[in-house]
Formats: sequence, C-alpha cells, structure tokens
Amino acid sequence: MSSQKTSRLEKEIQSLTELRVQLEAAQKRLITSYQINADPILSVNQEKVICFFNQKAEEIFGLTQEEAIGKTLELVFSASSAHRLYQIFFRKRGEFLTDDIKKMKFNVIGKRTGVEYFSSEVFVSAMQHKKEQTGL
Repeated sequence: MSSQKTSRLEKEIQSLTELRVQLEAAQKRLITSYQINADPILSVNQEKVICFFNQKAEEIFGLTQEEAIGKTLELVFSASSAHRLYQIFFRKRGEFLTDDIKKMKFNVIGKRTGVEYFSSEVFVSAMQHKKEQTGL
C-alpha cells in the first residue's frame, strides 16, 4: 500500500475516532438531562421491561433505579394502566410500534412503593435508548 493511501486511511480513522468521542459526549449530556429533568421519565423496552428510570421517577414512585430497571410496568402503574401502555407500544406479535407513535397524553393510575395509588397524566412517545427502540 502506498504511503499516500496509508496517510489517507489514518486521517479517516482519526476523524471517525473524533466523531465517536463527540457522539458519546453528546449522548452523556442527553442522558444527564433526562436524569435531572424536573419530570419523572421512564422507558420500557421491547421485552416490556423498564430500561430507564430517572431521579424524579425515583421520588414519585418511591423506588430506586436499581429496584425499577428490569421490572415490568406493573411495578409502577396499575395493571390496567400498564396494559394500556403496552397496547400503545406493541402489536399483537410483540412488534414495537415506533412509526405509529405520536406524542400522546392520557391519564393513568400510578403506584407509589407498590401500595399507594395516585392518578397521573403521562406523555408517551418513542425514542432510541442504548441501540434499542423504547417507549417513554
């Protein structure tokens, strides 16, 4: 391989490496803004389990991230509200609905520490989180 081609490839690799670092920094800033947001934010993945749970959600639901992540929505919503959220995000065969989801707002019944129920309004949308489609 000629030194010219080698030099060009090295520059491309350096450029891609710099771009990856910038992308990772932007992703960290976005996750941080979700974490410290004044509103509770949680997301559910294609396996129908919670994959993101911010600090405000911890306060509202009385659970830590460690307690919530990996669990189903029934942990923080009534069974009927969780079922309604699943219907929004999943087709009958479990296919995740991303193209069909528009920002929606509706009332749900939440659970605080699994025993105290409360009424809440939620906004629903689709997003990409850690390379997978999620509902938020």
